[in-house]
Amino acid sequence: MIRNSFFEKEVADISKKSTSKVEELFNNLINYGYENEISDIHIEPYLEDYRIRMRKDGELTEYQRIPKTLALALIGRIKVLTELDIGEKRFPQDGRFKGIIDIQLVDFRVSTVPFLRGERCVIRILNQNKKFNLDNLGFSRETYEKIYRCINKKNGLIIITGPTGSGKTTTLYSILNYLNNGDKNILTIEDPVEYEIEGISQSQCKMEIGLDYQKLLRGFLRQDPDVIFIGEIRDKETGEIALRSALTGHLVLTTLHTKNCVSALERLKDLGIDMFLLINGISLIQSQRLVKKKYKDGYKGRIAIEETLEFTDSLREYILDEGNLKYIREKLVDIKFKNLYERGMEKVKNGETTLNEIFKECQC
Repeated sequence: MIRNSFFEKEVADISKKSTSKVEELFNNLINYGYENEISDIHIEPYLEDYRIRMRKDGELTEYQRIPKTLALALIGRIKVLTELDIGEKRFPQDGRFKGIIDIQLVDFRVSTVPFLRGERCVIRILNQNKKFNLDNLGFSRETYEKIYRCINKKNGLIIITGPTGSGKTTTLYSILNYLNNGDKNILTIEDPVEYEIEGISQSQCKMEIGLDYQKLLRGFLRQDPDVIFIGEIRDKETGEIALRSALTGHLVLTTLHTKNCVSALERLKDLGIDMFLLINGISLIQSQRLVKKKYKDGYKGRIAIEETLEFTDSLREYILDEGNLKYIREKLVDIKFKNLYERGMEKVKNGETTLNEIFKECQC
């Protein structure tokens, strides 16, 4: 199928005959990726050639092999579109470009890194027309009740945690989209900005000039914010600013890369954040995974599995009385907290996924 595609910086119309093998290959890769809901395109160097792989639903599969000369020319074309240094092959580079495919706006995020056998390139495809609807994420009724209860408050810290590719961005953008009703000042700090949302003021860290999370956050607090989204808490100072903001009338959303809700608490404590600040500032922690969804005799798409810990007064009192997190798991059993594995088994019983997927993704 021929698609009309235009790319910023250098314009290519693939409805016309391609002028070169490189342009034809590039257009084919982009169109195939878009058409088949591919999240990432990998262009990888080998001894004799380059391998191209595509990631869909979390799994990489080989797409084709191409000669080295063609691969180098392809990476060169991608660098031109992304405005990267075409001659620089000694250091990693990152950039992005935009395209319109069948009148749909698509963002492409590019990373190049030197390896032993040559330069490797990964293109992430970000469809800017993606719909972020919180009610369509497939969480349990109990989880939705907790989430809506916390995001409708005017203050508190909400943490979404999990490994890369667990749907954290989708969950948080869906919450932001829900909150974006015109009566709130919503500010975000991202590294990088993945999706642009009309009505929200989004900013991006620029480490090369010293513009980090802390500097942006301090500036945000003078912008009269109602909602602040911090891409990730990576250090003590960012964590403390986020928690103090949550305690002084701001709803704060963020992510962590931890395996479950309890380990998210432990990570923040290990950063040196005061326990009183930690326990009183957090409203909710949700850890999640994406598992393959059953479809006929195989799989099609993915669904979310989540564990959600809401910080009630009784839970806060228990943790502060204990003075540490040593016995929190026992307390979670008492309050009938359902962990990732238990939520996953519910999906298996409902015929939505398989036991193998739960063992693979939810054993933590």
